[in-house]
Amino acid sequence: MFFIHHKACNHPCQTEIILLSLIFKALTLEDPTQALETFAVGFIKKHLSEEHLANIRLLVSEGPKVPEITRTFYAMGPRRTKIGLARFFKNRFNIENAEDEINIFLAILLSMRMPVLIGLHASPPREKIHRHAVKAVKILMKMFDIERTGEI
Repeated sequence: MFFIHHKACNHPCQTEIILLSLIFKALTLEDPTQALETFAVGFIKKHLSEEHLANIRLLVSEGPKVPEITRTFYAMGPRRTKIGLARFFKNRFNIENAEDEINIFLAILLSMRMPVLIGLHASPPREKIHRHAVKAVKILMKMFDIERTGEI
């Protein structure tokens, strides 16, 4: 298989799943804003990791020739992420359809990846990642008109 993965993993996408499950633990924090900010920081860091960037480069170069690689990767990562966030908004705020807001939120979080992916910039420092995550959560909360207290 083509994916770069941790040697302890039996499945190419298993590293992505393990990292994603650790990131999703943040969404169990009591304060919803803190939960989203912690999730966002972990999500950005994961998507700026050398392993993840190598997987994306591989998907870009090999995906058109071997489309099942791309389908498997996206079924394990982006699809699960969107489902997990939708569940968070349903459980915490009783929001049934957050698809558009989640897509916008994830796009904002991923906006740091492209310059690093193509080698334009080094991975940003932790403080910049944190600032970006906090601002992304503020935008998301405004889209839902949710105050810091978590009330709609």
